Amino acid sequence: MKKYFLSLLFFLSTTLFGQETLKFPIEVSHSGTDIVGERLAFAVKERIRKSESMRLTYEKEMRATIILVTLDQYNDSPGNSSCYSFVQCLDFPGQPFGYYITSSVVIVAVHVLMKLQKD
Repeated sequence: MKKYFLSLLFFLSTTLFGQETLKFPIEVSHSGTDIVGERLAFAVKERIRKSESMRLTYEKEMRATIILVTLDQYNDSPGNSSCYSFVQCLDFPGQPFGYYITSSVVIVAVHVLMKLQKD
């Protein structure tokens, strides 16, 4: 199912956006004030910026939306790890709601995130 959806996204990006804009638009929304969560949101945005098939956007156009909500895993040791919720939707202009794609809740430690940022 995911392979089918990804191929559909690629097809839509090449046919709807023309030959000069082959990058699929992605919007990233982050809510949270924890340090690890802010680093995670930054890392996701940087990966999209460096991608050859995606581009970061905040325009009202057909786009995939990534919604990140983060908070410290433990209140007594902030900055060591973060709990985050990841929701992905497909949004179309003029539609009141996006189409749900997937979601997950994950815990990430700061040392794992720093390793990912180096790659």
